[in-house]
Amino acid sequence: MRKYYKGWVDAGHGGHDPGAVGPGGTKESNVALNVSNMVYEHLGLAGVTMGFTRDIDTFESLSARSNAANSFDADFFISIHCNSAKVPAEGIETFAMRGSKEGLRFAGFIQDSLLDEFEDAIDRGVKEAGFSVLRKTRMVAILIELEFIHTVSGEAKLSDPAVQERCARAIANGVLRYLDMPVLLKPDVPALVDDGNSSVGKTKATVEEVRLRARLSKAKKLAKQLTELLADD
Repeated sequence: MRKYYKGWVDAGHGGHDPGAVGPGGTKESNVALNVSNMVYEHLGLAGVTMGFTRDIDTFESLSARSNAANSFDADFFISIHCNSAKVPAEGIETFAMRGSKEGLRFAGFIQDSLLDEFEDAIDRGVKEAGFSVLRKTRMVAILIELEFIHTVSGEAKLSDPAVQERCARAIANGVLRYLDMPVLLKPDVPALVDDGNSSVGKTKATVEEVRLRARLSKAKKLAKQLTELLADD
């Protein structure tokens, strides 16, 4: 097992491009952003040096996404999306670059981890595709379709902060298993607590709080790097 890994997490769409939009108005770009920020934090806390395409609602071109990951010299690339179709559909699927055996292996770890977390989810499998972010990145790369946001039930799941946290934790654990690193034993954001008014309950920490922790983590890393540079001078 290597002692040092670098990874890149890519939140799909953003800014003027919301991606798919649920019947209640939930944007794919926002769900992808929330999950990506939590994946960034989980893997960073696990010891992986992480980079990201965006941590706010902004647009980045497809070429900018792959170029940034290549410049970062990442060992792996994860693009996070929500699915959509013109007909009723459900389930989770993960894509790897066509012809990439290692990509398919990586995708298998992530798909299995998500299905372990969501036991009732339909397994749409690991598939091959030629998406730009898979084709133009130089490292092993996958694209995850978490669920179908165009249905009422799918949107209800994907818009739930607790479900977003579970998605992030499952993705992070899939990565850690792929890297042969210790998995997350318990979530940083506890799953659910009963609020006395709902059968669903509420999260102990909101997505915004998780995003704040992620940004604080990034700031600490930048401060450490700056200190090291000044010490070298």
